[in-house]
Amino acid sequence: MKKIIIILCAAVVVAAGFFVLKQTGVISIDRGGKVELGEYTGLDIEYDYQALTDADIEQAVLQHYRNNAPRPPVANGDTVYIDYSGSIDGIPFEHGTAEDAQLVIGSGQFIPGFEEQLIGMNTGDTKDINVTFPDPYPNNPDMSGAKAVFAIKLNYIESASLMEINYADITDDMVKEAFKDQDEKYETVAEYFEYAKTEMQKMTDDQNEDGKQNVLIDAIMENSEVIRIDKKKFNTYYNYNVERLTQMATENSTDIDSFIMQNVGRSADEFFEERKEQIEEQMKVLIVIKTIADKEGISVTDEDYREYLEEYGMEDDEEVKVFIYDEILINRTIEFLMLSNNFIPRPVDL
Repeated sequence: MKKIIIILCAAVVVAAGFFVLKQTGVISIDRGGKVELGEYTGLDIEYDYQALTDADIEQAVLQHYRNNAPRPPVANGDTVYIDYSGSIDGIPFEHGTAEDAQLVIGSGQFIPGFEEQLIGMNTGDTKDINVTFPDPYPNNPDMSGAKAVFAIKLNYIESASLMEINYADITDDMVKEAFKDQDEKYETVAEYFEYAKTEMQKMTDDQNEDGKQNVLIDAIMENSEVIRIDKKKFNTYYNYNVERLTQMATENSTDIDSFIMQNVGRSADEFFEERKEQIEEQMKVLIVIKTIADKEGISVTDEDYREYLEEYGMEDDEEVKVFIYDEILINRTIEFLMLSNNFIPRPVDL
């Protein structure tokens, strides 16, 4: 739920009001404020460039293999996740039940005889184990020497033996066995490596591109000065935040103060005070971007809008129409700015 709030709050400043829709099919830009633009093209901008190495890929393959390899039965040193329910003479006792409890076999974390009886179990197995509480039992003297039964369900095994495997230890047969029952199947370690390389390169390229865009916006904002923000639009965005989050709280059968505290760990007053600052900064960026779009003759048409709907399989909706126009214009302007500036990579580790 926290992610929903973050996305909502980040997107809400692209709300209705920056565009005036005309019958001609051409869109007139309402910037939402006034800005003195500085230089925004021909800039030399350094950015953190993440280079993907074979060592990075091998480590990712190794971790992925460990997560997907067949689990051997529980052995000493393994970490297991179990549900358990304890009873004495058939009656459950206080603090005797837990779900997905983590336990290292051999740690002595539980009473004597408990951990040993888990050895040999497999993921998904259930079992009743019989134990006797120590006598004396300081944690609860009333249970000293009592015989108890624990109903166990084994949810997951973190195998110590798998953690000892290195990338060089993985063979083609091991890869085949690990993925034979999965949608994505690999016949060789080399094939497995190439798949991981392709996927990781896509993610790395996306991260590098996002990094370039972030430093680009920072550089343009540093060169520009927003003189005025439309107070009416600011209030519109802020009030939308309050109204939307209040609605979400109602949908979750709670009040706005409790809803925000549960999801972001702050009071509503603190959260909305912070949102005011964020909205102001986001509005400044949008004002600058849309002023650049106006100056460079970058526009959005009704045809662009229809193509967007077709590409994403969406229906025409007046309530979201202006959001889509905004998105198209912003993306188009960012593309122009990315091509109009020089980016200097500064290598960093992944």
